This record gives sequence, structure tokens and C-alpha cells, in this order.
Amino acid sequence: MPSDILFGIWIIVSLILLARFIARRILVRSVLKKYILNEEDSEVYKRFIKKSGIHSLRIAVTPEKTASIFGVIRPILILPQKGILEEDLKFIILHELEHYRHHDLWIKFLLDVLSCFHWWNPCIYLLKRDTNLALELCTDQRVIKNSDKREKLDYAESLLRVSKAFATGTNKTVSQVHYDLSLVEKGSLQIRVQRLLDAKRTKRHTLFNGVQTLFLISLLMFSMFIVFEPASHEIPEEVQSDTFSITPDNAYLIKEKGEYHLYVNDEYLSTIDQTSVEESFSDIPIIKEE
Repeated sequence: MPSDILFGIWIIVSLILLARFIARRILVRSVLKKYILNEEDSEVYKRFIKKSGIHSLRIAVTPEKTASIFGVIRPILILPQKGILEEDLKFIILHELEHYRHHDLWIKFLLDVLSCFHWWNPCIYLLKRDTNLALELCTDQRVIKNSDKREKLDYAESLLRVSKAFATGTNKTVSQVHYDLSLVEKGSLQIRVQRLLDAKRTKRHTLFNGVQTLFLISLLMFSMFIVFEPASHEIPEEVQSDTFSITPDNAYLIKEKGEYHLYVNDEYLSTIDQTSVEESFSDIPIIKEE
């Protein structure tokens, strides 16, 4: 059956993608493990974290120029080893802490798992793209929530400096593996800076993003629960000749010694029990044999 073949392909591809996703996350942790700082070494970074009240976050300083956060269980804050100003480092840490505080890592994780099973659905990729952008925009707004225009400009300039610094990085120690949420997502920086500098546009864009994301979620849910079937349900003639209906007009039951004998068109069909009569043949007339 074609449907069985398609189902088999879906299962196989989904399991392959899920296995690759899990293997990739195990690889990330194994690579980052050697870069995780101990309590003494991480003190210079933790002074930025103390005010947040977060104590379960580990810090990994890698040779690669990247800033990100990884893991839904015992997450790791990933920072560059050098090439970043202290002011930029402060903004990097504040940004990633906001991701952690608002459970963005879980949202990203669940979308990644969902895409393993809905790899055939283009809506899931659009949803992931828009959700990633929405998470970054919301996080930017939380970072500058109580900031004046000067501080907002400083944050925007910091994003640009960090993006430029990361773009010129050549050490690829960890770049072959996949992080959950990076400070500078490819293709979103221009939009983020524009929103930081234009408050009115930010509100309009937030509303538009919300409507667009809701629409994509609706499409995804629609594709999950709606099954398209042929418009015609005609039964072939060769099948019709071997089928019949059991109705009160052409069938009856004869009760004899606690058993029920089913007759259809005056021909004996089967013997059934009391439970079957109550569940499936309650409308069929019953004749009690004397």
C-alpha cells in the first residue's frame, strides 16, 4: 500500500533526524566540557551574573569567537576567550541571561524536536525562523527595558561590534557544532538594530510577528490533524456483491438457551452473546423461542 510506504519513510527519516539531533547535542556537551571554568576562574564573569540571582549556570570560555547559551538541563553560557571589550561582554551576558530566565532554551529545544517529526512540512521551518527572530527581538527589548536613548544606542553599537568581531574569527574549534541560542543570529542583526533604534516600528513589528507566528502555528496544527481524502467513496462492484448491511428491516435475533442466533435475509449468520447484542445489535428485533 502506498500509504504504508509513505508512513514507513516518515518514521525512518524522523528517527534518523532525531538520532542526529541527540548525537549533536551530546557532541556539543563533550566539546564544551573542556572549556568550562572552575569557580575561581569564572569569578571575573560571574560578577556580571550575580545581580540576576541565577546560580546554576556554568560558563565555558572557548577559543572561538562566539557567544551563546546551550542546554535545557544544566545550561552552559558560552563566551569568547578574547577580542571582546568589557562593555560588550556585559551586554552579551545580560542578553544570554534573559534567554535563560524566560525559558527560551526550552522553546527552541521543543521546536527542534518537533521539526524532526515534521521534516516534510515547510511550515515548521518558517515557524522556527520567525520564532528565533521573535525570541531575539524580545530579549533585546528586555535588556534595554529601563534604558535611556544613549544606553539603547550603546547596546545597538555593541551588537554591531560583536558581530564584526565574530565575523573575523578564524578559529573553528567549536563552530562545527550547534548551539541553542546565539547572540548574533545570521540574517537577523539588521532587523534587531532597526527595532532598537525605532520604538514605534518595534511595536508594529512585534504585532506583525505575533500575527505571523500565530498563523504559522495554525497552519502547522491544521496539517497535523487534518487528513485529506478522496472526494469519492464509491465501493467497487466486485466488493459490493460480497457486502451487506444488518438492519432491523432485514435481520432478527432468535434467543435460545441464553444465546442469540443472528439471521440476515432469513439466513443464519452467526451466534453472538448478550454483550455483543447490547453493544452492536440493540436495535435488531429479538424473537424468543418457546
